[in-house]
Amino acid sequence: MTGVFIIFSGEDASGLPGLICALASGLFYGLLTLMIRRMKDCNSAAVSVVNNLGSALVILPIVLYLNATSADPGMKLAVSGRSLMLLVLLGVVQFGLPYYLFTLGLARVPAY
Repeated sequence: MTGVFIIFSGEDASGLPGLICALASGLFYGLLTLMIRRMKDCNSAAVSVVNNLGSALVILPIVLYLNATSADPGMKLAVSGRSLMLLVLLGVVQFGLPYYLFTLGLARVPAY
């Protein structure tokens, strides 16, 4: 808590929203970890898939709305087939696989 106090006291008011988002992110990730640990009897792969698909479904309407309302053509969502394939590959390898391994670890490693 001392570190959090130091970080918050050193910033001007313009950086406050980012600091609050960062603090909330850490808090909610800790809560997610506790919730997954309570589900240790469930299938880790199913938990990972449901959580990742749920995240995608929550963020998809926001992305589509921002894409539809953007006046700047440079900000429009335009993804080629190759880019989409790379995004899916990175999503699985860089995000999905580590998340699955994390849920396996939470189910099998005791918290002492």
